[in-house]
This record gives sequence, structure tokens and C-alpha cells, in this order.
Amino acid sequence: MGAFGEKLKKTRENKKITLDDVAVSTKISVRMLRALEEEKFNQLPGGVFNKGFVKAYARHLGLDEEKTVAEYVAASGGAPPPTAEDAELRAIAERKEKERQNRPRAEMSWGWVAVVLLVVALGLSVWGFYSRDRQNARRSSNQHEGMTAPSWAVKVNDATAQPASDAGLAGANSPTAPSASPLPQTNASPTPAEKTPAAPAASLQDTAYAGTFTVLVKANDESWLTAIADGKVLFQETLPAAGEKSISAQKQIVLRAGNVGAIDVFFNGKKLPPLGEEGEAKTLTFGQDGLEPAVNAAH
Repeated sequence: MGAFGEKLKKTRENKKITLDDVAVSTKISVRMLRALEEEKFNQLPGGVFNKGFVKAYARHLGLDEEKTVAEYVAASGGAPPPTAEDAELRAIAERKEKERQNRPRAEMSWGWVAVVLLVVALGLSVWGFYSRDRQNARRSSNQHEGMTAPSWAVKVNDATAQPASDAGLAGANSPTAPSASPLPQTNASPTPAEKTPAAPAASLQDTAYAGTFTVLVKANDESWLTAIADGKVLFQETLPAAGEKSISAQKQIVLRAGNVGAIDVFFNGKKLPPLGEEGEAKTLTFGQDGLEPAVNAAH
């Protein structure tokens, strides 16, 4: 154990703090904290992760963060050269950024499409409501007119009606009294207006983002994890045992796991076969059709 790791360990022990306490506070696994104290830097993920771990550990112990990082750099022999996976990760992110800049912008965003469809649906609903009201009012008016006798029929009945005395005199003077012919009954009710079917309301399901897919990561043991979705870094952290992360994207998801054998990966709900060995660091790239073959980084 060198001076750097011994200083961390003695400071922690003098404060009567356990590695478990530090892990809970800093969200750094006990295995990586022990690797710092024992100066086994090859067990750490490397790059900015190591300096971040050292800063968090020093902050928890009350040590000067910048000084402790400088001591770590001296103890580790300076900044380690970038690994092939680091170069691959950067190349993928740069390629996706160039594709995003070269891709023409859409004429209308999905949000505006949803607003337009919503306005159309509301307009069709309001039109259908008022159309049904007018149709019901017209039907009620037609039914009321059918129940009332026409005015011309009332006038004819009044003209042919005679008092009882006049009818008796007419019967005495005539050998046969003509019988009044009944007026033909007419159906004044017009044919009801045909029902106009209401236009169906427009569906908003078409506004869903086409091509979106999801990758779910579940950890059986702790593993540090980096996720890039469509060229944007979402998170860089240690995933504890029994922890899980869900990432969604439209074009591509890039995962880098420090312990790929300790995680289970699901693509759109379907579990993938084991993707590596315990303790193996690996980069996984997913497209809309699933896991893509590894791409060699350009040097």
C-alpha cells in the first residue's frame, strides 16, 4: 500500500468510518473504495471516473479535494492513456452528433401535429353536437305538425255541417236524404329527415413517436454504467446490485458496462443472452432492430 492509499485509510479509521458508510454516502461501491485504498488502480473504470471517485471520497473524509486528486495522479503515474473502448465511445458520440447536425429539420414537430389533430377532433365533436341538436329540433317540429289537422280540412267540415232541424226538414221534402261523404284522411306528417351519422372523432394515437425502442438493464451485482441515447449522455454512475435502469431512444443507444457479466439486458421487454464475463468491461450498441455488432473505433 502506497502513501496515497494509506493516507485515505488512516483518515477514515481515525474518524471511525467504515467503507460501507462511505459507500452509502458517496454512491461508490465498496470494491472500488478498497481499490483506491490499496492503490489497485487497474480495478477502477479509468478516465474521469477515477478522479470523480477520489474527489467524492476526499470530500466525505474532509480532505482537500484538489490536493487529494493531485496525490492520486502522482500515485497512479499520471493520467492513463485512453483505452480502445474510450475511443470507440467518443467516435460513436461524435458520429451521432454529425448525423444530427446534417439531418434536415422536420417541417413540423410532433408536438404541433398533436395540437393540430386535437383541434380537428374538437371541431368535429362540436360540429356533430350542434348537428344532432338541429336534427332533433327538426324532428320534433315535424311530429308536432303531424298531430294538428290542416286548416283547409277544418273549413270544409264547417261548410258541410248543418243544424239538426234543417237536416229534418230536408229529409221530409226529399224522398231520400243524401248521406255526407266522409272526407278522405290525409297524413300530414312528412317523412322524417334521414339521420346523418356523426363523423368519428380523430384518434390521437398517430402522434406516438414512431420507431422508439427501450433497453432495460438489471444488475445482479454492482457495475458502473454509462448510457448515451441518440448522441446525448444520459448518466454515468455505479449501478448497485438489484438496481435497474431504463433507457429509451429513437435511433441508437450506446451502453458501456464495467461488469457486463453481472447485468441482465432486455431489449423491448425481451431478455438477451449473456453478453460477457464477470468483471469484463464492454460497450454495447443498440439500434431499432436490437443489438448491433461491435464497431471498431477509427484511430
